[in-house]
Amino acid sequence: MKIHKLLFEVIMVVSLSASSYSQTTIDSWIDKIKQCDSEECQKNGLIILKDSLLRTLGVHDFPSECLCKYVNVNLYDSSLKELLLSNLRSNYDFWTIQIFFKIGDPIYCDSLVSIYKEKRHSKSLIYDLKMENALIRCGNKDILEQRYKYLTEAVKHGGTLDSDFCQTITETRDVADRRYADMLMSYVINNNNQLVYYGDDGGGNVDYCPLSRLSILILKDIIKDFPYVPQYYELIDEKKESEIRQWCKKHQKVYEMNIVPFSLRL
Repeated sequence: MKIHKLLFEVIMVVSLSASSYSQTTIDSWIDKIKQCDSEECQKNGLIILKDSLLRTLGVHDFPSECLCKYVNVNLYDSSLKELLLSNLRSNYDFWTIQIFFKIGDPIYCDSLVSIYKEKRHSKSLIYDLKMENALIRCGNKDILEQRYKYLTEAVKHGGTLDSDFCQTITETRDVADRRYADMLMSYVINNNNQLVYYGDDGGGNVDYCPLSRLSILILKDIIKDFPYVPQYYELIDEKKESEIRQWCKKHQKVYEMNIVPFSLRL
């Protein structure tokens, strides 16, 4: 396939159908571009598609979900940088936050901090947690320290742990470091059975999960060669939990992380 013919078709179709574009249309052109033989051809095709959409739809109307397609393409192009930041400031949406999390570059940190301070609490907690994860990936250690302080103090105070705690400790998995894994292991080893809000069925019935078992569900994703764990905490019986507790005691000083620790990402 000749690249100049393909890209001409992309530009024409995007220009003519921008007013009625759909994600399916964009995906179909991305699939066509990926049929190119060379990596350079594919890269240029995606850049032209992005630029064509940007010119036609404008910064604020450019679909954030499409940007995920270009996260590995020409990241430091100034127009793309401004587009990403503008989308985030306008929409504070999952898609754009996810892109900055994937990029994880300190050059964005100051801009992201500014947006975070402006938009914090404007939507549900999960948005703020994911934005904080993006900031942590970009090198903001203050956010990470604040999160550890919150988690530690919440457990120390005792009693039932609320949904904010559950979301926070679970979302921290995406920026896991050894300190996080050590903390979770301590909950398992010490058999911490504080109850954690784990959701409800909408009919007034609330589900609570013991902190030790919630910790096990997270550890299985971040620790290499961790023992087999059922998908749901309800299926972790006392025998299985005891086996995992013994494994944690044995390996608490010598385990390996499944994901790159935060300290090595910078």
